[in-house]
Amino acid sequence: MGYYVAEQVMFMNQWIKHSTQYPRYQLRLLDKSSVWFDDYGHTEREVIQGSHGFLKETYPHYTCGKGFSRWLEKHNRYSTDEAHETVKQLSGGNISWKSLLAGKSEVERRHALKDLSLRIPCRPLVRFVYMYFFLGGMLDGRAGFTWCVLQSFYEYMILLKVWEMRQHQSLPPQAMSPQTWSAQGSSAQTLTEATPADRTKIQPHTSAPQPSGSAQSEAA
Repeated sequence: MGYYVAEQVMFMNQWIKHSTQYPRYQLRLLDKSSVWFDDYGHTEREVIQGSHGFLKETYPHYTCGKGFSRWLEKHNRYSTDEAHETVKQLSGGNISWKSLLAGKSEVERRHALKDLSLRIPCRPLVRFVYMYFFLGGMLDGRAGFTWCVLQSFYEYMILLKVWEMRQHQSLPPQAMSPQTWSAQGSSAQTLTEATPADRTKIQPHTSAPQPSGSAQSEAA
């Protein structure tokens, strides 16, 4: 059993009403014995065993209450989780068109829309156009424009990290071989941990320079 509540996204001291898909419902009241969560990107998707409902009251969600530096720091971490989920979904996930077109709730349709959005080319640009023009972010003034730009930048960070992950996956095995790194590391460690006397032994042997003829005669 659980209840969904719509959030009011508060950003730059105002409510971002239009470009946040309001009313956007989140599961906030629940019975822990009948609800569990599956990981999906930096968030979770709830699985409810039993009935659920939607409350009319809303709650404020202060997304940038600790400043832009904190927001950027969080979304840098979030984008890593979302990149992992994107790679996972593109390799084995699917889109529920039934939920997208005829979902019984906003939550079901939004989840299906998220699965579709992972497959859309030029995601950052598409998201900005969708939020700012189609959802009406322009009606939220300067704060709405800033919100849409930051969300588009967040999408771009996800794409960059997806590219980076695929680059690592495409490297030849020997380039990432633990044995190779172990061998290199053990050699460096030997030189680092050796005593001064040991280092002297390790140095390659070089013959001492022979004195010249004049030097030999002076020595005689």
